[in-house]
Amino acid sequence: MIRYLGLGWVEAHHPWSKGNHTYSATELLEHFVNVVLPLAETNEYPSEPPLKLPGLPNNMSRLGTRAQDCINLETSLGSEEREFRLEAFRKREKLEEQGYGDELAEMQQTLWPVDSLREGSFKIDMLFEYRDADGPVLQWCQGEVIEFLSEKDNTHVIVRIEWNEKCLKKGDPTITKQKLMRTKWNPDKPGNGAWREDLYHKILKMN
Repeated sequence: MIRYLGLGWVEAHHPWSKGNHTYSATELLEHFVNVVLPLAETNEYPSEPPLKLPGLPNNMSRLGTRAQDCINLETSLGSEEREFRLEAFRKREKLEEQGYGDELAEMQQTLWPVDSLREGSFKIDMLFEYRDADGPVLQWCQGEVIEFLSEKDNTHVIVRIEWNEKCLKKGDPTITKQKLMRTKWNPDKPGNGAWREDLYHKILKMN
């Protein structure tokens, strides 16, 4: 069902029963092993969940010229799908602002990416605490690890980071040396010094 509904792979679907026959656990397992698992080798993973909005059935017989209303409906479905996805994105953003969930955190790998840091060119997203008139403010900043300097007892690493220009304030250095703690890799409750991979490019952007 995850592959059928979540990925849109219709071949993965199998009913629990058909007619008067209820499929056994063995029969369902055979379908899973012989049909579902091989799909991962042949099918492409979608960049976003599949979405089917109500529309005209595509197996209807027709006689004569297609009505303009039908053409208009089919044309509007594309824009309706985009608006539907954007509205879902807005609602998720609002929930995240209220402290419910974090899409970027959910996309991170489980183990801290020390091997990727050693290789360099790691896109990083790091949380810093700033102070303004209202008190302390937390802000995520993006950059790229351009040099791996050292590692200590599998607890932390020292790296050199080149920060994105949009994250810099007047007078801020472009390149800094940072200590990345293993315990602060993608924590459940991010605080000053928390860090993760920069995966913003994988999230739907609103124009």
